[in-house]
Amino acid sequence: MQPFWKKIIHNQIFKFITQWSLIIIAIIGVALFLFTSVFNNQAIFGSSMQPNFNPGDRVIGNQLSAVKRGDVVILKAPDENGDHHYIKRIIGLPGDRIYASDDTLFVNGKPVSEPYLDTYKEKLAPGDHLTADFTLKQVTGTAKVPAGNYFVLGDNRRISRDSRQFGFVSADDIRSVVFLKYWPLNDVHFY
Repeated sequence: MQPFWKKIIHNQIFKFITQWSLIIIAIIGVALFLFTSVFNNQAIFGSSMQPNFNPGDRVIGNQLSAVKRGDVVILKAPDENGDHHYIKRIIGLPGDRIYASDDTLFVNGKPVSEPYLDTYKEKLAPGDHLTADFTLKQVTGTAKVPAGNYFVLGDNRRISRDSRQFGFVSADDIRSVVFLKYWPLNDVHFY
């Protein structure tokens, strides 16, 4: 026969382990749900979004966020087969008219402030342009962004493969809106 105090300790330890096990299982379940249904973890490949995002950076996107002009998004690569993704910036919303002239981007006839390009523009030689002149009609064949679509550009405009080459991005192909760059640790940013 087991002493009374050993029985109490055994029951309390068993109860403690059971409660904490259930809590840990619940936390893991919630985390798995969030990272499969709400959040999107993505590594950055390529240099089309430099200097803001570099190869090897890691970001988290929210799959439930509404898309706004200026948002950085993770999207299914429209010109690639398989499960390839790009990271780009939303420039044009449905119904927008877009053009670039003299290194200034215009949306619906108004110049767009692009402070995220300042680092690049500071390094340009006088007379050089980061964004080559274009009109939406020239690069897509249409004057306005169609309903249910977006026009995206990379921040590294000279090398980025974006809507100027592959056209509009369907709303269905946008996986998430980036809200956090968490790697490298010395360059963590919320967006």
